[in-house]
Amino acid sequence: MEEQQSKETEIRLQDLWAILKHCWWQLVIVIVLVSMLLYIGLSVVHQDEYTATVSIYVMNTPNKGDSGNDFGTQQISMAMYLIKDCLELGKSHDQILRPVMISQNLEGLIKIEDLEKMYSISKATDAHVLYLSVTSASAQRSADIVNALATQTCEYFNSVYEQRLLSVVDYAIAPTQPSNPISVIMVLLVAFVCAVLVYGIHFMAFILDDKINTPEDVEKYLNLSTLGVIPNKNDVGRKKSKYGYYYSYTADGEKKRG
Repeated sequence: MEEQQSKETEIRLQDLWAILKHCWWQLVIVIVLVSMLLYIGLSVVHQDEYTATVSIYVMNTPNKGDSGNDFGTQQISMAMYLIKDCLELGKSHDQILRPVMISQNLEGLIKIEDLEKMYSISKATDAHVLYLSVTSASAQRSADIVNALATQTCEYFNSVYEQRLLSVVDYAIAPTQPSNPISVIMVLLVAFVCAVLVYGIHFMAFILDDKINTPEDVEKYLNLSTLGVIPNKNDVGRKKSKYGYYYSYTADGEKKRG
C-alpha cells in the first residue's frame, strides 16, 4: 500500500517538461502582457524625481606661521569633529533650512518638514568631504535648493568657528536623468512570477488528474505491464494532446477524451 502511494505522488522530470511543452505559449503571452501592462501603468502613475548633489570640503586653511606638523595633526582632528557637527546640525530649522526657504521663496509652497525630508547629508568614506543632496520633482529646483543649502551651511559653520572651515567644491547643476527611473528588471521579474503562477495552475491540474491517460500510467499506477495498445482510427495523422493522451470520437462525432 505504501509502495502504491509513493508511486502516485511521484513526479518525473519528463512530466514537468510535458506540462511546460503544453503551456509554453501561455507563459510567453503572460510575460509579454504583464510586462506591457505593468510598464504602461507605471509610466502613467510614476512621477520622476531628480537629485542634485553638492560637495563641501571640510578643512581649516593654515594661517601664516603655522608649522606643517601642527596642520597635519590638529587641523585634521578638528575637521573630523566638524564633520560630525555638520551631520548633527546640518538640518537645523532656524539656522539652515528656514533661511534657505526665505531666500528661495519656498514659504507657502512647502513646509519646513517637507524640505527636511527632501534634504540629505552624508560624508565621504576616506576624505574630509560632505555631500549635500536634494530630491524633488523639478530638476532645476533641486539644484537651486541644494546650492542655497550648501552656501548657508558654509556661512553658518564658518561664522560659528570664526574661521573658513567649510567651502563648496562644486555647485550642483540641474540633473538631466531622474533618480528613480522605472526598473525594467523589476517589471520583468513580476511578469516572470505571474508566468510561474500560471505554470503552477497547470501543474496542480496535472497532479489532481487521477485518470489513466497513457500506457506509462498503467505501469505507474496499476503496476501492470502493457502488452499492446489498440489504436483509434481517428488518431491516424493526429498529434497527441496534452500530457500524451489522444482524443477519441463517439458515433455522433462528439469529441471525447480517451
